[in-house]
Amino acid sequence: MGNLSTPKTVQKLQKALHAKAKAEAGYRFYALYDKISREDILAYAFA
Repeated sequence: MGNLSTPKTVQKLQKALHAKAKAEAGYRFYALYDKISREDILAYAFA
């Protein structure tokens, strides 16, 4: 297996989404497609 440590850009997105979800429990993330279809996110997911 290769190195699957999470890249800093992916960690930054994860932290931002987590903080938003914790801060506003009723918030709905309607437009996540643009975030999960980023090249760095897809490359990490594929690995």
